[in-house]
Amino acid sequence: MHVVGLRTYGLVCEWLFVNETLWSRYKTCKAEFNKGMKQAKEQFVNNIISSAFDDNDTKPFWKFVRAKRCDNNGIAPLKTDGCLYSDSQSKADIRNRQFSSVFTRENTIDIPVLPGVSYPSMSDIVVEPYGVEKLLSKVKPSKASGPDEIPCRVLKETCHVTLVRALACRVT
Repeated sequence: MHVVGLRTYGLVCEWLFVNETLWSRYKTCKAEFNKGMKQAKEQFVNNIISSAFDDNDTKPFWKFVRAKRCDNNGIAPLKTDGCLYSDSQSKADIRNRQFSSVFTRENTIDIPVLPGVSYPSMSDIVVEPYGVEKLLSKVKPSKASGPDEIPCRVLKETCHVTLVRALACRVT
């Protein structure tokens, strides 16, 4: 509501208050309206819950729950040296000091060699064309492409022997 609307609303309320019969009628109508809104909300929530159980589809229920959540994703006010800071710049400076004190550059030249058992090197990984073909046949064509940007539909529909051999050779 803008300022003129608030003033008009205030004048109407004042006029209704002066006229006691209108004021009591207004209060009754407002109470009935609020009661009807509360009942409608309860019925809406009950419909969502009952449809989730009846149809075995909980998606609308969880959508409603997520809409009602009041999480604040921001960073809470931070305390340092006995003072509480809530502005963004101060919080950023406090966190920056904390991270820079924890994560430091170490001297990598003089790393000591630890005594003990050394682990053997890993053997070569063998990729068989049959295994590649089996994995490609299980790819869901509707999913997004990977880092190679080859669409999943292309991989699934063209998993012929030549493509399988090429991919098997590329991995090894």
